[in-house]
Amino acid sequence: MTYGLMIYSFTFWVTPFRDDFGVSTGTVLLAATLGQVTMGLYSPVAGRIMDAHSVRLLATAGILAFSAGYVLIAFATDFWQVLAVYCTLLPVGAIFAGGMAAQVATARWFEKRRGAALGISSVGTSLGGFVFPPIVTALNQSLGWRESHLVFGVAFVLIMVPIIWLIVRDRGTGEREPGDTAPPAQGLASAEHGLASPEYRKQSPENGLASPEHRKESAEHGLASPEYRKESPEHSLASPEHGKKSAEPAGQPQDFPDWKMGHLARNRAFWYLVAALTPLLVVFITIQLNTAPIAEEAGILGQQAALLISTLSLAMIVGKIGYGFMADKTDHRLLIWFSAAIAMVSLVLLQTAASYIAFLVAYALVGISQGGIMPTMGAIIASRYGPANFGRVGGLIAPLLTLTAFGPVIFGYLRSGMESYGPIFQLLMLVVVPSVVATYFLGPNGRETPPEQTGA
Repeated sequence: MTYGLMIYSFTFWVTPFRDDFGVSTGTVLLAATLGQVTMGLYSPVAGRIMDAHSVRLLATAGILAFSAGYVLIAFATDFWQVLAVYCTLLPVGAIFAGGMAAQVATARWFEKRRGAALGISSVGTSLGGFVFPPIVTALNQSLGWRESHLVFGVAFVLIMVPIIWLIVRDRGTGEREPGDTAPPAQGLASAEHGLASPEYRKQSPENGLASPEHRKESAEHGLASPEYRKESPEHSLASPEHGKKSAEPAGQPQDFPDWKMGHLARNRAFWYLVAALTPLLVVFITIQLNTAPIAEEAGILGQQAALLISTLSLAMIVGKIGYGFMADKTDHRLLIWFSAAIAMVSLVLLQTAASYIAFLVAYALVGISQGGIMPTMGAIIASRYGPANFGRVGGLIAPLLTLTAFGPVIFGYLRSGMESYGPIFQLLMLVVVPSVVATYFLGPNGRETPPEQTGA
């Protein structure tokens, strides 16, 4: 929801901001650019905070920050104050109560169906982009931009905070993922059964597990023998390793190594992932932000042009859910290659489209291609680096991917020296190629190991 207001609906504030504050359109758009850039800069720290603290509390704090930002904008007397809010409260709110928070919480709760869950959880950003623009437009026309900001600021607190506390739960030790009906893992030293706990030994002497008789009798089976512990430490009931493993919550293994920022900076797979996703995001954001001039060049105006964005948003939802389910069953590289192929087809259609239907199909393909990026990235991070490191890895990737925001600026400058968008579409097709190559070097699904453990 925060993304729906801050990013997808920003275009509806451009004209009133420009007219009321007496600034240029470029200056107004600077607020959106700075907002996305600062989100990227804050993300590494925010990711570490999410890994260590309650997502429910952080999401609540995010809503409060976001709402406070909208209330302050409603009372702004100069545009620099709007810029300040877009660099501070709004990006903080969008991070802690947005897509990253949803993915961190999802990665903690799900393992067997993690890809599907990540896909569904990422639908919120696209849903916000589909729902909020007409609401923003209606309020802006009936109340004005200041009153609209005030309404959104108050409404978000009154509506979203109770929803967060009703729906969002932080996973506790030993809790199973939703829908998991399998019997709990069996183990003699299993913490969830309390067989190794002092309480069990105190309350159940009849079982003799802690009694001298039991230890004496079990010696004949080698369970307490020095030889058994020496030869089979992985089965030793008294071994630190066994005690550590037995405390893991069912369905959420914790044997991933702890990834530090320095480890990630030296991990090749991390950089191949960034290189694979960045070109596809450049293509998407360039087409999205240039929709109006692209449509105008083709003679598509008014509600027909608006329907292109609606089609793109709906297609993104389809892509997120579909890719999420596929991420549980296939090599993640195939999903990125599939997105690259769809992006190529959409660019060809945009270059050769001779009808409005062709443009709708092209924008639907762009939406599917982009919609698959977030759940695929989430599945890759969770499977390679572990749920406990999800926020940290995602937080470090975010500022790098934020650089894609400069893609539309570069291609917009190039467009000014060309007769049409045709050459731009051709250049964007070339941009997709590095994504295909980097994905190959990413390698098949598998866990990554920090450099200090590989000797790198």
